[in-house]
Amino acid sequence: MGAVSINPFRPTFGVAPPTLSGRDAVLDRLSSAMEAGPTHPDFTMLIASPRGSGKTVLLSAMRQAAEDAGWVTARATATPEEDFAGLLTEQMTRAVRDHPDRRARRRVESAHVSVFGVGAGISVGAESDVELVVHTRLLRTMEALAGLAEETGTGALITIDEFHNANLAGARSFAHALQDVSKIDGCPVMFVGAGLPAMEETVLADDGMTFFQRAARVPIKPLSDPESAWAKDRIIAAHQEDPEATHSAIAKRLDTHPGYVGRIRRALGSRRRWPHASPGSVTAMRSRGRGCRCG
Repeated sequence: MGAVSINPFRPTFGVAPPTLSGRDAVLDRLSSAMEAGPTHPDFTMLIASPRGSGKTVLLSAMRQAAEDAGWVTARATATPEEDFAGLLTEQMTRAVRDHPDRRARRRVESAHVSVFGVGAGISVGAESDVELVVHTRLLRTMEALAGLAEETGTGALITIDEFHNANLAGARSFAHALQDVSKIDGCPVMFVGAGLPAMEETVLADDGMTFFQRAARVPIKPLSDPESAWAKDRIIAAHQEDPEATHSAIAKRLDTHPGYVGRIRRALGSRRRWPHASPGSVTAMRSRGRGCRCG
């Protein structure tokens, strides 16, 4: 039996698709903020849109753009659990420890021994001290991440997906630490969060979240006609059938919402095998061709 062929349009639940369309404006905002630094209004951004509209994929593209520019990145998915702040601390610690610049990493770890060395095991007395210890550890780790970014002459990008689901106490600690490091101290630590629009009435409605209440909002809009056509052309090309016949079959079904583009990909993929396809066979690119790899 021959090898099983792979449909490149199989739904992947947040994994970067082979084609990314209609997100140039958001990626341009990211690029401008990275160049300008912490004073730029988009240095702290929140993406709000319904399920299936591409938030997770967009966060992945943003991290890739930052990494392509030499930035340090850390990512997490928000949870309602009490250890959410600990998860954030762990991810930022890992970003520092895994950085390829050993000399810069050692200088940062030496300067922040309370995070990476003997001081990491802070004892907690009364229960009322727990939140303070959590906040302090989160702040010190973020300072270490900022120190690594400054040592390497770049910046750091932290992304949090499912932000509407964040544990409130952990989200407060993260907001206060980010405000201290990025806005007050002026360190190049950028943040992009993504969640459902309902986060405005839940986690962001808390009195302790005023920093994120002021963050720039990034709605994911339906694709324009040219963006839809660009995505559609690549779907048809990858389908390897008569473009005119395929176009006629799907033209009336193609809506500008990204979710419908995905449905058409899956419909086409279910109609035949893909003998020449592989997960990376369709190169993802931005419509102006400026190097953000998303697949």
